Amino acid sequence: MISREFLDWLSERPRPDRPFFAFLNFYDAHHPYQLPATGIHRFGVARAAIVNGRSFVIGRDRKTRAIPAADCLCSDSYDDCVAGLDEQLGQLIDELERRAVLERTWVIVTADHGESFGEHPGVFLHGATLYQTESHVPLVIIPPGGASSRKVVTVRSA
Repeated sequence: MISREFLDWLSERPRPDRPFFAFLNFYDAHHPYQLPATGIHRFGVARAAIVNGRSFVIGRDRKTRAIPAADCLCSDSYDDCVAGLDEQLGQLIDELERRAVLERTWVIVTADHGESFGEHPGVFLHGATLYQTESHVPLVIIPPGGASSRKVVTVRSA
């Protein structure tokens, strides 16, 4: 929906030659990590296979937490959502390229945070720690006309 609305706006601009700034906030990889009906489950078990309100226990270092069946396999569901979002972004960038918009546009893709799924005792979801699972996020920058060469920056933890 976000991509479609942005592309509609882009098509209807009265002065398409004028520079613009657009901020698109995709919320697809947030709790409760549900793919749209057309989404493809790529990781783990499909959510439909987890039923009957049963609870599961996730534990690390003797710390456990019971979670509802709807939240079971959060990590796999999160990965599904991230993969689905990656696919949506790829389609959007392909469409911008088809419309020759990328020739004069900077595209910057990042995230506000990562997620935790019990990698550290008692830490689930986000907003409580500075562990890499929550603070390590992507940053992709595509300059006008595309990148002449790929650059990867590796961050090493202290």
